[in-house]
Amino acid sequence: MKAENLARLETRLDRLWREWLAARAKAQASQDIADGVAAGRAWARWLAEFERSAQGDAA
Repeated sequence: MKAENLARLETRLDRLWREWLAARAKAQASQDIADGVAAGRAWARWLAEFERSAQGDAA
């Protein structure tokens, strides 16, 4: 994987991670199920990107 692609991937992983942290904090503060669902979806987006990056590392 080229260094440029790796940097872009890390940036995307970082962004998705920050989005999940914010969504999780909002859900914990509000205790609202809709916020919890949004946090779960944010986690799923981060996890999917993480798994894609791990597959690229294994190749």
